[in-house]
Amino acid sequence: MDPLSSTHTTSQSKRPALVAVYDGDCGICTRFARWVVQRDGERRIEFLPSQSPDVVKRFPEVPPEAYATSVQVFEADGTRFDQAAGIARILKELPGWAALAFVLTFPGLGWLWNLGYRLVAANRGRFGSACTVPNPTDATEGPTS
Repeated sequence: MDPLSSTHTTSQSKRPALVAVYDGDCGICTRFARWVVQRDGERRIEFLPSQSPDVVKRFPEVPPEAYATSVQVFEADGTRFDQAAGIARILKELPGWAALAFVLTFPGLGWLWNLGYRLVAANRGRFGSACTVPNPTDATEGPTS
């Protein structure tokens, strides 16, 4: 089973703490999402590819072009994070990753992390196979259960 499929998200009775909307056509984004899913034993984070029709229905206030430039991370109350702050918010939910999340949001350094994020996002096509969307049946890419 694809670890990013809708059956892998939190059950309807328990809402996830976060919803992360990522570029489902980007290998880097998809690999990061799978990496998170492997570490999110409590299923606190739901991943949704930006190409899904559910995105517009669930987050109509966000312009479509925002998804083309950055991950968009939403808390249950509607608070939205993007770029490095979005990655940091995801990491904060994972056991053992709060220190890195803190570094990514350290006062005065956000501009630097966002610059790095934007450089990678703008040049992700230059990363070759890193930007190729992985095959969901490839056992090396993530959990299969």
